[in-house]
Amino acid sequence: MIGERIRQARHIAGLSQEALADALTQAGYPASPITISEFEDDKDTPTSSLLHPIADVLGMPIDYFADDFEFPKPSQLLAMPESEREKWIMLSIELAKGIEFEQFDAFGEEYF
Repeated sequence: MIGERIRQARHIAGLSQEALADALTQAGYPASPITISEFEDDKDTPTSSLLHPIADVLGMPIDYFADDFEFPKPSQLLAMPESEREKWIMLSIELAKGIEFEQFDAFGEEYF
């Protein structure tokens, strides 16, 4: 679960695994593309001390990586600053790419 969320957030941020690893290393959290790949494939799990910098580099709230995370409701989205709202919209689009058309109605009803 957390691996897929890291992958989605990385895609939204427009970073390769290598670029994410480089950004973490530059921030003082040494990582390699192999490490990022292992996280994304759920072969390894980042420690909480590494997950915070990952969230920071990817521009995502740390809550996004929690198992019980829920997307903001439309009223919450409207109350957000535009830059933050844009991240959530981009994340929604990224997630919607994997949803079959029949599933989309149920997804939409749940969140809208």
